[in-house]
Amino acid sequence: MSLIEVMVAAALFGMGMAAILTAFSNYPRLMDHQRRLLDAAFVAQSTSQRLQGLKRNHPDLTVGSHTGGTVNEHAIPAADGRYAVTWVVTNDIPIAGTIEVRVNVAYQTFAAQNLELVVYRP
Repeated sequence: MSLIEVMVAAALFGMGMAAILTAFSNYPRLMDHQRRLLDAAFVAQSTSQRLQGLKRNHPDLTVGSHTGGTVNEHAIPAADGRYAVTWVVTNDIPIAGTIEVRVNVAYQTFAAQNLELVVYRP
C-alpha cells in the first residue's frame, strides 16, 4: 500500500467520522424539542379536560379569548413561563347548541412554537 492510498483512506475515514459527529451533535437539541412538544401536548390536554369538566355557565367558558397563565410541564402554574396557555371559546360551532374550545400552548425550543388542541362540547 502506497503513501497516497493511506492518505486517501485517512481522508475518507475523517469525512465519515465528521458526518457521524455532526449527526450526534444535533441529537440533544432534537430530543429537547420532542420533549417540549410532548409536554406542550400534555398541558393542552390537561387544560381541555379541565375546561370540559366545568359547567357551561362557568366564566372560563364564556365566548371569547381567555388566558390560563403560564405552567410547567406538569400543568402546574410556573413562574418561569415555559408554557403559556390560552383558549378561545366560540358558540354554535360546528352545530347550534355546542361550543368550540381552541386551546393554544405556546412554548420555546430553538424557535417559538405553538400547539393547538380543539375540543367540542354541548
